[in-house]
Amino acid sequence: MGPFAMRLQVERDGTRRNPVAAIRRLCEVEPLRSRGKGPALFLNPADDLAFVGEVERLVDGGATEASELERLLRKSYPDAVVRPRDLSNEPFVVWYVYRDGHWVASG
Repeated sequence: MGPFAMRLQVERDGTRRNPVAAIRRLCEVEPLRSRGKGPALFLNPADDLAFVGEVERLVDGGATEASELERLLRKSYPDAVVRPRDLSNEPFVVWYVYRDGHWVASG
């Protein structure tokens, strides 16, 4: 098995542990909106309240496409990028919204 292969590991009590599932649990982040109308939004940085408020205002104001949100958001945040997540058979819409065009640490 190669160095990047994943496999189930058996605990002392006989239960199985999947390292991929553990990593996914550690990396889960609650989206800004996960229910209701509109896409689920993962914002970065999530602690920039002005940025979060602007994104909410634009989506609530009718931005229905990721490209439209990006265009509108760039009026205030010129480096902003909005990336729709495109997983086959996903039953909901998810957008990743980056204030600086890429992931940055919060705080």
